Amino acid sequence: MSNADQVDLRIALHVSEDCTSGPISVPKPVQISSLAISLDERQSTELRRRLLPKEWRGNIPWDILIELYVNELSRRPTTVKQVGLAADAPCATVHRHLANLVDRGWIVRDQNHRDQRVVNLSLTTDAFKLIEGWSDSRIKQLKSLIDRY
Repeated sequence: MSNADQVDLRIALHVSEDCTSGPISVPKPVQISSLAISLDERQSTELRRRLLPKEWRGNIPWDILIELYVNELSRRPTTVKQVGLAADAPCATVHRHLANLVDRGWIVRDQNHRDQRVVNLSLTTDAFKLIEGWSDSRIKQLKSLIDRY
């Protein structure tokens, strides 16, 4: 088994162990790695929240984008409340960042058809490609580190 296969296997195992909220159906093998990298990013953010003072913590827009990306790969709808919890930020702050992300063309807001009070969020194609590019570069970095050691 090559190093690349071992990395893919470890990433696939990481995904299956990490996602306890339900089955994940991922259409492409590349997205499995992207999902694993994004889940790892989300876990790193949660760890920083537990260990670091509040003023040192993460980047709210990035946390929102990662949450949307993970949920889209997992085929789960995402609400404003969910991204607010993921970003661990006050409601007004989340809404301000969402407005900026919408203005940038990275997020789309849609009214939930079953409950008009709920707003569903999704990534635009541009944002999805941005995060895939980021995750692909992270995967290359990790494979490079493994190959080196």
